[in-house]
Amino acid sequence: MIAPPLLPPLLIGWQLAGKTALVVGGGAMACQRTAQLRAAGAAVRIVAREVQEELLERAARGEVQLAQRSFEARDLERLSGVDLVVDATNDGELARELAALCRARGLAFHAVDRPELCDFVFPAVHREGPLQIAVSTAGTGPALAGRLRDRIARSLPPFVGRALLNFGRLRQRVRAEDGEEEAGPRRMAWLTREARGVAWAKLASLDEYDLEELVARYRSERDETCNGTNAQPPEPACARRPGRVRLVGAGPGDPGLLTLHAREALERANLVVADRLIPPEILRLVRGELRVARKVPGSARSAQDEIDRWVLDAALAGQDVVRLKAGDPFVYGRAYEELELLRAHGIPHDVVPGVTSAQAASAARAIPATSRGVASRVVTLTGALAEGRAPTLPEFDPQTTYVVYMGVERLGELTARLIACEFPADLPSAVVSRATLPGERALYAPLAELAQATRRAGLPAPAIVFLGAAVALGRFAPDERAPLTADTCALPRSGVVA
Repeated sequence: MIAPPLLPPLLIGWQLAGKTALVVGGGAMACQRTAQLRAAGAAVRIVAREVQEELLERAARGEVQLAQRSFEARDLERLSGVDLVVDATNDGELARELAALCRARGLAFHAVDRPELCDFVFPAVHREGPLQIAVSTAGTGPALAGRLRDRIARSLPPFVGRALLNFGRLRQRVRAEDGEEEAGPRRMAWLTREARGVAWAKLASLDEYDLEELVARYRSERDETCNGTNAQPPEPACARRPGRVRLVGAGPGDPGLLTLHAREALERANLVVADRLIPPEILRLVRGELRVARKVPGSARSAQDEIDRWVLDAALAGQDVVRLKAGDPFVYGRAYEELELLRAHGIPHDVVPGVTSAQAASAARAIPATSRGVASRVVTLTGALAEGRAPTLPEFDPQTTYVVYMGVERLGELTARLIACEFPADLPSAVVSRATLPGERALYAPLAELAQATRRAGLPAPAIVFLGAAVALGRFAPDERAPLTADTCALPRSGVVA
């Protein structure tokens, strides 16, 4: 016979600080319930013959009181001051006995996996700062409650706990500014408007200066209202200020090479505008809105105009924006042009540096940019300028390592020009493709053979070209040193691709 469905419990918050809970049982569920009760501030007493190591360690630290023996009915009299009882034994007969004993004494009772005996439930809870989100299925599916909790948690705004703490600080400041009893409705109306109209990321980033400015605006609006000069309800104070734009370097593509500041910015931003070369593994870290730039050869200017509109519109609306760029924003990334646009519109901004593609490729193949007695300086150049123009080439110096960005597509033309500029035809040279990413490949050859070897190997962009004596010190073959020939090419991180 199927039991009738239980009425859903009323989910309420129970202050357990100063209260005592008796937990009967010492297994995994006893550990879980003990941790939940302790987190809420309850004192915990445990009665169980067999106890897991976690509970023994808690008892040794003085966090719980432990009696290692079987439960006896007189324990409820012996253990004075108990406010609630949790059965975690999975013993149906004992659970029913405990339920009857607790009801006779007016004690709240909970039994694991026996909702029909429970006076209260332990919902699946997500905690973040002062925020708690509880999910209950009225005992029909605790595992599903946990699944729903996790899904809800993933949909929360970035850093919601910090935003709530900051809003609590704002609420205290406003109360201190206007604490009269009759001011309550005015305070609550203003705080409600702010709570509904301000982006979560902006709330999370409020500092002392922001709080003081908000309180000053509350004071001004209160005075205007009291004087009858404020006819229209103003928009939220925070929303009237532009958001912050961060130019963030995504590094070469490996998520592990993101800086902590870059990862935090991606998680907190309302909008992330990313270059199309950013790999999905990094884009999955974005918690707000994501837009990917459609920059392709031949449409760079129109695509850049679209990017600028996305960023400006969001920032002027009070949103916090991340402009995500491959590598480092200031290395062939047009970052200065975008910063000039932000300055012209009075939008606050900053830059989060990233690991450059050259740094990643250098480290991946152990090519030292400088090495004592071999190379004393580094010159970085681009293989292609705007509108297809050829770059000005430096003079050859045997003590210099030359690093070329965006040089693979015109490598034949570039190497011919370098040799014409008296770069040695046998100069150690290398191409490293997709450094730190799956499918990373490297090629090592003398300068005169580099373009042909690269075509034969089919190395894809993005790729970095290294020229100079220090290149011969790099790692290109299983013996850690490749011979100076175009035949040792197209190597993954381990093994040789023919």
